[in-house]
Amino acid sequence: MRTIFISIVSTMVLSWAAHASDWTYQSIAAADGVPLVVAETGNPTGPAILFIHGFSQSLLSWKLQLDDPDLQAKYRMVALDLRGHGASGKPWTADDYESRDWGGDIAAVITSKGLIKPVLVGWSFGGSVMTAYLRHHGMNDVSGLIFAAGAMSLTGETAASMSDNSDMTPEQKEMMDRMGRMMSSDIAKNLDGTSAFVGSLSAEPLDEATQQEALVYNMMLPAYARLAMFANQTTYEDLAGKITLPTLLIHGDADAVVNIAASVANQDLIPGSELLRYEGIGHAPFLEDPARFNKDLAMFMDRVTASE
Repeated sequence: MRTIFISIVSTMVLSWAAHASDWTYQSIAAADGVPLVVAETGNPTGPAILFIHGFSQSLLSWKLQLDDPDLQAKYRMVALDLRGHGASGKPWTADDYESRDWGGDIAAVITSKGLIKPVLVGWSFGGSVMTAYLRHHGMNDVSGLIFAAGAMSLTGETAASMSDNSDMTPEQKEMMDRMGRMMSSDIAKNLDGTSAFVGSLSAEPLDEATQQEALVYNMMLPAYARLAMFANQTTYEDLAGKITLPTLLIHGDADAVVNIAASVANQDLIPGSELLRYEGIGHAPFLEDPARFNKDLAMFMDRVTASE
């Protein structure tokens, strides 16, 4: 176990060192004072992109976008560790993990960083965070939305209830049961559940270094925060048919965490939105096929900036 721990920490140190000269970090205060760690890279005068990670993840989830030289040359790219996650503050009470808090954190980043009408890119739960921002702060200060395997609902159903588990194998069902251990304060059980969750994020296993890095930052979300997030799940049927921003949905058809049916349902409720299906891709399209994702991101940015 000690050898595994040292290996994982070494991976994290090397990863941080690789980004240290390219990314600038800043800690900003959310509306309620929670410190939020934000990373920035790319062209400081280019159109802005704000990346929002998913449940239990980190801004490091977006490293293959933030380090892409073509994206860096054109866009100002910003990513944050959401409250409770990564290096950001971890409030104690369940009331600190509600819709208004997630939306407020995005507003705080946009204001503090001086982002001019950024495109928001949200992965999984990050899609819910984006939608919370729209609910509480409106659409005037952003120029477009990209939902990557978005775990948000405009239908009144939770993302979990929209997921079709009928075709899951016994092994997948067992893994989902183990994910329940992520809520345990027993570190051994928590680690077991978190490891299973990390393994479920892609259709094919990610490289070992990426998996080890992901396991570390997934473990940085405390069990009490995970419980609060699940207790405060909300839906956004009040915004059905009302999102007028250019919107792109990207979803893998082999997603074992949020079924692609969720994005199909949401597309029907976002006027003018486009859905891209990634064949054979799981829950993390930007990690599993970064070349395609980055190309689709750039094409969307070009359309949005042309219209602006």
